[in-house]
Amino acid sequence: MEQRRYLARGFTLIEGLVVLAVLAVLISLTLPNLRRTMARGKLLTPVRDVERLVSVARLKAVNSRQPVTMTFTVGEKQDSVAVSGTRMSGLEQSYVLPVGIRFRRPPSESGPAVPSPVVLAPTGSLEGNVDPAVYFGDERGNFIRLTFSRATGQIRREKLLPGETSVWQGPTQEGKWVWLY
Repeated sequence: MEQRRYLARGFTLIEGLVVLAVLAVLISLTLPNLRRTMARGKLLTPVRDVERLVSVARLKAVNSRQPVTMTFTVGEKQDSVAVSGTRMSGLEQSYVLPVGIRFRRPPSESGPAVPSPVVLAPTGSLEGNVDPAVYFGDERGNFIRLTFSRATGQIRREKLLPGETSVWQGPTQEGKWVWLY
């Protein structure tokens, strides 16, 4: 009797199904985190860009010893921020918020989402008598506000807790912020 040897090539059906099952479990575990990270990044990136713009404007006011004005504009389709000053000819800057991110207040709060123009004094502080705030929101219901300190010109980033009417978490709790996605 002749014996034939067959070399096994490829995978069996069971091995293929096991690999697919493991991949399905891994994807189901990482997909929610990926979606949360994307939602967080979509809102935090423009907020951080505006924070940097404020820092640059404050620095320009101090270095030029001239006031610098930041104007927040709510447009029909997109919102923007512009920086201008008397000694900034050619150095004006502007930033347009990406699609889906708007200057908006949470429905539970009243008032404008942006302040009237913010004037950074040559001392680095703000001109005026109030501590202005700028509110950012996305279409999912996530809200962040930047609050300016009138005395120092510094800004503070806070996030509204979803489902709460007026609980804002500061930057020290940023790792615990809850995101709607």
